[in-house]
Amino acid sequence: MNKEFLNVTLLDSSVHSLILLKKIFQEHRIKIRCTDFYSDEDLSQYLNKAAFGVPDVIFINYQDIQNTDFQLIRERIDDTRYSSAIFVVYSGNLDDNEIENILISGANIFLKMNEDYAKLKKTVSEIITMIWQYQTSGLNKSNFIMKMG
Repeated sequence: MNKEFLNVTLLDSSVHSLILLKKIFQEHRIKIRCTDFYSDEDLSQYLNKAAFGVPDVIFINYQDIQNTDFQLIRERIDDTRYSSAIFVVYSGNLDDNEIENILISGANIFLKMNEDYAKLKKTVSEIITMIWQYQTSGLNKSNFIMKMG
């Protein structure tokens, strides 16, 4: 499969973590096109419009979807258009039960946000590289689950 860039969508109401992740995406050796949103309603409207296509990766701040019981992820899992999208949910400190619930709800990757920028950059870069390999090789992503950080 021949791809020129990774299409990433980012949902985060926190400007600080949004800027951090976008900076990491810009510095990555793999070309990344990032579209960001501050609310789950805006992201849902964007994803419902077929004209925009399906993102390869959707990064979501746990704080922005925990109150909706992961409805955003569950709706996309049921939609066959999104079968190739990888869902990355991230947060600071969560216990193992909450992380397990996130992965059971349909997220492919849980990313523990790190306060140390260098460690966070390394972890996010590993995730991006792994996803790039899946996207360019055509591997089956339906059973892809990972916990990072």
